[in-house]
Amino acid sequence: MNGVNDQIEGFVERLWGLRKSEISLLKRNAGCSLPESLNTLPIFVRICPPGLYKIQEELYHLVSTLYGLNPYPEEGDFGATMGKVSKKTQSKSVERRFAILLDSKIGVSSVSGLEMGELRFRLRQNVKLAASKEVGVNWYQLTKDLLGWNYDSKDTQIRWAKSFYETINP
Repeated sequence: MNGVNDQIEGFVERLWGLRKSEISLLKRNAGCSLPESLNTLPIFVRICPPGLYKIQEELYHLVSTLYGLNPYPEEGDFGATMGKVSKKTQSKSVERRFAILLDSKIGVSSVSGLEMGELRFRLRQNVKLAASKEVGVNWYQLTKDLLGWNYDSKDTQIRWAKSFYETINP
């Protein structure tokens, strides 16, 4: 494993080790930015890997706040998760929601340096939808994928789309 994979693995293990009260506190801040979150800083600094750039910190924080929304374990990437949700619901609205998520952006703001509102909102919606259908999230893979979200090649989004359609049309 390389350093980034080790960091992600350690982060997810620390998430799994949180007390229920800590998970609940993070969950109440689901989708909030680090500066917007209330009372999460002591928990987050304990579980977050050191030496991250601001955008990486925000992505780790996003994952930590979403973790409490979906307690079900899962394999594969988030595209496969949403494909399973689509199969369970037999609804085209899941496909539309997922397509909108794939187009969500992480931008740079002149004020805070980072703007993830659209991605935060869309991801939170989809994580909650998956949980409502008892379909889990692979938190390690989600963290890893989000760290590559802004690549020009859109590797993460393409892989998620492939996984989604391979799941609904095997």
